[in-house]
Amino acid sequence: EGTTAPATSIQLTNNGEIVGTSEIGDDGVFSISTELTEGENLFKAVSSSNETTRESRAVTVKLDTQAPELTIDSPHDGDITNRASVIVEGTVVDENLDYVEVDGERAIVTDDGNFSKEITLIEGENIIEVIAVDLAGNEQLKSISVTMIEEAIIPEIENLQPSADQFVRPGDEVEI
Repeated sequence: EGTTAPATSIQLTNNGEIVGTSEIGDDGVFSISTELTEGENLFKAVSSSNETTRESRAVTVKLDTQAPELTIDSPHDGDITNRASVIVEGTVVDENLDYVEVDGERAIVTDDGNFSKEITLIEGENIIEVIAVDLAGNEQLKSISVTMIEEAIIPEIENLQPSADQFVRPGDEVEI
């Protein structure tokens, strides 16, 4: 919507194509409704009266209805660890990305869309949530489960051969 000289006509263009027209009354006020297309919409109003034509400055409106594409590369869902923290890594793709959070904390996102964030684990199952949000408010949420066991699981090794210490000279081979 806008104002122009009374008794003129207005053509509204979106990306160079006429999307609406309006005849202006004595008050000079006009309003034209139109549908947005996904991505950039470059609007201009062209006012015509007798043989005079004027064009407004361009106004860009972006329509973004797509949520960011999000993947979690590490750790994997169902992983078990004895470490007190893990580094959550993945990728995000969105032209209008605002931020990525891992368990409510902002992650560092590189120009090529890789993100990482170290988080602290608690004993037992940890549900890690990663959310990517773009400037239009579209969001993608993914979660994985990582279990932390404080006590290290020490594998038991049995029947190790040789069963006694051996002394070797340089160049001798030992088979275990």
